[in-house]
Amino acid sequence: MKDIEIKANVLELTEGVVLARDLFVEGRLLMKEGNFLTSRVINLLKNRNVEHVYIKNSLQQQNKTELIELSTENVTEQFFSVLAELSIEKRYGHVLKNADDIEYIKTLFIKIMQNEKYRSILNDLKKWDSYTYYHSIDVFVLSTLFAKQEGIPSLNHKAIGFLLHDIGNLYIPLSILQKNAKITHDEYRIIKKHTIEGFHIFESLGLYDLAYLAKSHHENHNGSGYPDGLTGTEMTRELEVLHLIDVYSAITMKKYYREAIGAADALTFIFRDEEKFNPQLLSRFVEFIGIYPENSIVRLSDKSYAIIKEVNEQYPLLPLVKRLDNNQLIELPINYQLTIEKMIKYNKDTISSLFNRFYEEIINENIEGMKKTYLKISDAITENEQFTKLFIPTFQILNVLLKEQKMSETRYKKITKEITTLLDAKLLSLQEQHQPTKSILFLIDYKYQHHYYLKFLQGFFLTEKFYPFIVDASTSETEVTNILNCCNAYSVYIIRDQYEPVLSNNQDLGIYYLTFNQLEQFIFSLSGDTTLTLEQSLEKYKISQNFLPSL
Repeated sequence: MKDIEIKANVLELTEGVVLARDLFVEGRLLMKEGNFLTSRVINLLKNRNVEHVYIKNSLQQQNKTELIELSTENVTEQFFSVLAELSIEKRYGHVLKNADDIEYIKTLFIKIMQNEKYRSILNDLKKWDSYTYYHSIDVFVLSTLFAKQEGIPSLNHKAIGFLLHDIGNLYIPLSILQKNAKITHDEYRIIKKHTIEGFHIFESLGLYDLAYLAKSHHENHNGSGYPDGLTGTEMTRELEVLHLIDVYSAITMKKYYREAIGAADALTFIFRDEEKFNPQLLSRFVEFIGIYPENSIVRLSDKSYAIIKEVNEQYPLLPLVKRLDNNQLIELPINYQLTIEKMIKYNKDTISSLFNRFYEEIINENIEGMKKTYLKISDAITENEQFTKLFIPTFQILNVLLKEQKMSETRYKKITKEITTLLDAKLLSLQEQHQPTKSILFLIDYKYQHHYYLKFLQGFFLTEKFYPFIVDASTSETEVTNILNCCNAYSVYIIRDQYEPVLSNNQDLGIYYLTFNQLEQFIFSLSGDTTLTLEQSLEKYKISQNFLPSL
């Protein structure tokens, strides 16, 4: 039956009721409609003197909640249900292939859940944010089993810290935790508070000796982490284990704003920042899961040496390797007659080699490979360089190949469509991440409004935190003026084949005029490195209202 929306007194709320409207506290979105109110949230509302919230009052009591809480009766079922959701066959490698390990980790989880305080707060986390809940159990499993192999003492007790390490997220607004885009710098400052909040929660649970795991699991080996900037010499082994696996889990799990990243690619990202981790521990973790990143030099079970050429995300334990003695390509067999014994060395990709691979994959029409390499490149260069060193040169190369008939028009259209999809995703990400506060207006002929030259120009402005509004050049002066007043535009860029004076009463507004050919020349002039700001580069196109450029 249909739910009825009612206005409820906060003092009379009970745990488990469902929000009927988004909940704002002190001007910040705390919880989205449809979420369950926990005892912690209700207490927070009382402490903040919130008087009423809107909740759903179901006409059928059994429909009040579909959330299955952890209890002493269903804990085993729930534990294995979580493991099924975690895609462990693609992310865990050799882990949990041993019946003894499965029994050990299951029994330990059940034992921890027999403590009512731990079970209750984990249920609160499950209700608050499902991603953090799944991530917490993921980290618990991998960290505990890896720490067991490392011989870390008092492990059954320290495993509680692994499980509850992110409990401080209970005090982070869902509008940030569940944001469907990369977080801003201000939001990142808020998220970092979860370590201190977690520290206090551990103390409230009487876990004084484990509270450092909640507080310090984002510290880095080289001292670049938070909140205290600890270095490797100040970090315990169990903290280093937790830190490494927390990062691995976060990269390989699906997030609200992106898909999951494959295990081998995740290790590539980790090795790129290897100075943040204990190097010996990182090498042993790779051996522990048995998944090796591309470009690793490995020793095979027949004592020959090979380089990992390609890893299938569905079967990461069986990569494609190239023998170093005879350059033979071999896909490791499914019967495991030939396996990897040990990683000898990981060869980091240079940015130059990544660009070369990216262009090779474009020419060979390896779309999936191109996308993977694009992610690695975009993660290693600045946002501005993604346009000047990646997108613009790529379209230049494609245009040359088409013009010289070294690429068919069909292939050209297919590849440019894929690159444009990546470009559109980047523009959307910039809009959501930077939340531009200043605006500009593009007055542009309709036929050019979806051209990638304009997308490049949009990208440059977004990196400088200007939001570009696109308006058809045929729009009347009155309508343009209304739009300018609404968006409070900083300047206007007219891009059309023929110039017509506009906005005669806006003397303080910066107005620029470019033909489409001039736009093309301007965009390609930015390819590679440029020391000029965007405004400096565009200054020569600035006009006065009484000036009619020669065409």
